[in-house]
Amino acid sequence: MAPVAYIPCFRSDITICIYGCTSNNSSHKCQQAKPNGPSHSLLPSRDISGAPWEEVAVDLIGPWHASSPYDDVEFFDLTYIDTTTNLIKLTRIIEKSDNNIATYLEHI
Repeated sequence: MAPVAYIPCFRSDITICIYGCTSNNSSHKCQQAKPNGPSHSLLPSRDISGAPWEEVAVDLIGPWHASSPYDDVEFFDLTYIDTTTNLIKLTRIIEKSDNNIATYLEHI
């Protein structure tokens, strides 16, 4: 996860949460939130008859804002998910226009 995102204090926050959940204090909130019975089920079977990148799911997320001492930038991320392999690709775009997005989609 580190090459993709940085979350300050993530490791210490998780450690604190886990320590609290594993304590012998039965009134702790995570102990109260546990469901009764099985907590998972089987995943549905997948149809993998297609070739990779033959079918994609696309989403545009943002705007995101980044600033530096020299410039302030607003950008968007175009996300592609290959429905056969679940591979994810992100592309940063500055201009959110139909023609610009279509150009990116042609080059997947």
